[in-house]
Amino acid sequence: GGRCEFVDRMTGRRCASRFGLHFDHRIPFAKGGLATAVNIRQLCPSHNRYAAIREFGAAKIIARMKKARSESATEPD
Repeated sequence: GGRCEFVDRMTGRRCASRFGLHFDHRIPFAKGGLATAVNIRQLCPSHNRYAAIREFGAAKIIARMKKARSESATEPD
């Protein structure tokens, strides 16, 4: 805990980031993954985005990111 759990398949090295960690479902909730300790890991923002792109495709993730940005820009302070 307290550190990104992403491990590079090529080098076997674990990410050293401890910044802005996200809880990530190993098997995505949208694909039937459960909210259990076994299915949850911590990823840094970059590896969380990377995992989402691998799982759902770049086009879908980019579209969701754009939508979230536009929605947050229109929210009152």
